[in-house]
Amino acid sequence: MSAITAPALEQPSLRIIPLHEDEQLVQWTLDGEVEYFGYLVRRYTPSFQRVAKRILKNEQDAQDIVQTAFFHMFRKLYTFQAGSNFRSWAYRIVVNTSLMHLRKYRNRHA
Repeated sequence: MSAITAPALEQPSLRIIPLHEDEQLVQWTLDGEVEYFGYLVRRYTPSFQRVAKRILKNEQDAQDIVQTAFFHMFRKLYTFQAGSNFRSWAYRIVVNTSLMHLRKYRNRHA
């Protein structure tokens, strides 16, 4: 199997990189081309914000939590299992981060 080289960053559209190539974006990021993580952030932010908003019932909290979740993802990207679905892995991080936020909020206001 030959290695796929990272495309030039001039490609502005996420449509250029099919969803099934998320794993390749992860690999390029792990290889030091961290700009490619931005493709994943732009691709998944809208849907992850909807998920977080359903859990948190607050738009601003949802935006903050998704940003925090992406930070956690970036820091723990090396734990992502090749061959797995990035969206599923990232979705769980967003849900867990949202639920942890709810627990902290409830504990402060209990």
